[in-house]
Amino acid sequence: MLTNSKNLALVVDDEEPILKLMTSLLKINNIESIQASTHKQALKEFKDNNKFDIVIIDYFLPDKNGEDLIKIIREKEPFTPILVFSGAAQEVKIDSYAAGANFVIPKPFGEAEFIMVVRNLISLGEAKENLEEAKNIIEALGSALEARDTYTEGHGERVADLSIKIYDSLGLNNRKQRHELFVGGLLHDIGKIGVPDNILKSPDALSDEDFKIVKLHPNIGYDICKNLAGIKGSLNVIKYHHERLDGSGYPDGLDNGSIPVLAQIAALADVYDAMTTKRTYRKEMNKERAMEIIIQDAQEGKLNKEFANNLLELVRDGDIII
Repeated sequence: MLTNSKNLALVVDDEEPILKLMTSLLKINNIESIQASTHKQALKEFKDNNKFDIVIIDYFLPDKNGEDLIKIIREKEPFTPILVFSGAAQEVKIDSYAAGANFVIPKPFGEAEFIMVVRNLISLGEAKENLEEAKNIIEALGSALEARDTYTEGHGERVADLSIKIYDSLGLNNRKQRHELFVGGLLHDIGKIGVPDNILKSPDALSDEDFKIVKLHPNIGYDICKNLAGIKGSLNVIKYHHERLDGSGYPDGLDNGSIPVLAQIAALADVYDAMTTKRTYRKEMNKERAMEIIIQDAQEGKLNKEFANNLLELVRDGDIII
C-alpha cells in the first residue's frame, strides 16, 4: 500500500501526448513526476535526483533504446522499480527483463492497468527496500553486541542455526515462520546492549540485584526491534526466549499455553549453546552433560519435552558440532 506522502516517478517517452497522459494519470493518483524525452535527458534527471519511487521508460527512444538506461538504473538503484512500455515484438520484452525491468506492458495501454501496475511496483520497491534496511540494521546491532562481549561472539548465529535445525527436525515447513525464527534467534540477546559492562562482563556469578538488571534484556530487545520493518514476526522470540513452561521464566512469567512455539524452540537452542560455550564466569560444558540438564529440565516441565528429545537426537546423530 502506498503511503500518504507523494511518490516521485521518472517518466521517459518521446511521444508528447503519451507523456502528458501518463503524467496526468500519475498526478491524479498522488504521484509526482519528472519527464524526459531522450536517453540522455533521462540519465541526467536520474543522476540529479536523489530518489525515484518508480522509473517508467519507453523502450525505443530517439537517441538510444531503453536497455542501456534500464541497466544503469538497476546498477545504481537495485530496489527502484522499472516499468517499460513497448509496441514492438516479444524480443523487446525479453531484452527488457534481462536488463533488469520489473514489468513490461504494451502500447497502447489501458489507463486502469497502467495505474494498477505502477501502484503495485512502487509497493514492491518499498517492501524490498524496507527488508534490506532491516537486514542491515540487524547485522549492525549484532556486531555492536558482540563488540561489547567477545565471550558471546557468534552466540546469536549459533542459536539461530540450531533453532532452525530443531524446527526442521520437527517436520515443520512454513518458510515465513522459519525465517522469523532465524532472525529472532539471531537477535534474541540484542537487549543486552542495555546491560552495563560491569555486569555483562563480570567474571563472577551475578548477585540477585545484577541478575534483575540482566533480566530486563528481553524487554529492551523488544523495544529496540519493535519498529523495524520486516521482523515483526520475530519479536516473540526476542521477548520470550527466557520464558519457561512452568511459569518460572522471565520477563512475564508465562506458562505452557502462553509461550509462542518459536520462542520455545529458541529457548532450547539458547540454553544448549550457553552451556556448551565458555563464558567469563565458567568453563564450557560437554554436550553430553548439557543434554542431561536439558532433558531433566524438560521432565520437570520447564522446557518442551518433544523439542528437547529432538535436540537430543540431533546431538547423538552428530548434526550438532558443539
